[in-house]
Amino acid sequence: MWSSVLPALEQVTALLAPPALRALVPPVPAFTFIIGLDDGLVTCRAFVSYGDARLGLYDPRRVGQPPRDLAAEYHAQDVVECYFQGVAGDLHFDESDDELLYRLLADGLHDLGEGGEVLLSECLRAIEVRDSPQVRVHATVKSGLLDVAVDSAGMSASDLAAYLASYKRRQRYVRLSSGDIVRIGDNLRTVDSLAEGLKVDVTELAGGVDGLPDGLALFVDGLLKKAEGVRLDRSAGFRAIVREFETFSDADIEMPPSLADVLRPYQVGEVPVRACGPSVSMASPARSISLPATPRPRRQEAFRGWAAELRRRAECPLPTSPSRRPRPSGDGSWGSCGA
Repeated sequence: MWSSVLPALEQVTALLAPPALRALVPPVPAFTFIIGLDDGLVTCRAFVSYGDARLGLYDPRRVGQPPRDLAAEYHAQDVVECYFQGVAGDLHFDESDDELLYRLLADGLHDLGEGGEVLLSECLRAIEVRDSPQVRVHATVKSGLLDVAVDSAGMSASDLAAYLASYKRRQRYVRLSSGDIVRIGDNLRTVDSLAEGLKVDVTELAGGVDGLPDGLALFVDGLLKKAEGVRLDRSAGFRAIVREFETFSDADIEMPPSLADVLRPYQVGEVPVRACGPSVSMASPARSISLPATPRPRRQEAFRGWAAELRRRAECPLPTSPSRRPRPSGDGSWGSCGA
């Protein structure tokens, strides 16, 4: 107890401790963390030194040991256990756990180094930790067909396929063939949406998908034009399709006079233009076609004649026998109500 209380009291008071009590105060501890790879396990051996005496960080207190700074040791144990699993000082985790290994190499070495000396084995030192890379999509239109391929700087096609597949498995990190670990970024959500819209598997995009309908160029352009972390490279043919569509959407289209007597009342007015195919977010808002409200005299005249005929039928009494049913005349009108 006095090993931690006495130094704190001396900092805020003019306490004069007797020599016997001061002998219980330990020297400043020095921590050492040896991290290596052993039979598929990433291990950590932690030590604390007081002068020339070196003890295991998890060794119990025994008679004959030098005074120990338990508060500093408990804090060091908490930091170690943030990155390693195990009990009673047996600290390790499986080498195949990419997430724990990424956390150790990205953050753990720094945190442990703030409290002591970190000795890392050569095999772990050779592993590079990377942040999520930028993904580039190549879209090419040639001979009426669309080709789409995805690549990323510093990744081979096989590594990129593994990187894309890891997102489908909801992983947060992936190990490349070189042993490096890469964090999976949010930009893969856009790539996954691209594969879903093209009706292909996301891993197929790493090798390139050929022979798609060129009408999908509008979907690809609308999805990727403003996507973060994804760069879109468009060929001249691809840009021509998008440019023609944008020119058409900006045009003022008038209704042909021949449709004035054909369209129904709910079709006259503002009719929004809707694009077919996958749901896309276009750069320009949807245009509308203004249709003039023109009268339809022929249809209205026919309706009035039909309504008058119904009223005349309603005035006829019900027939008492089949022979007295009204019969239509030769000109299409109904005969008299009599026999």
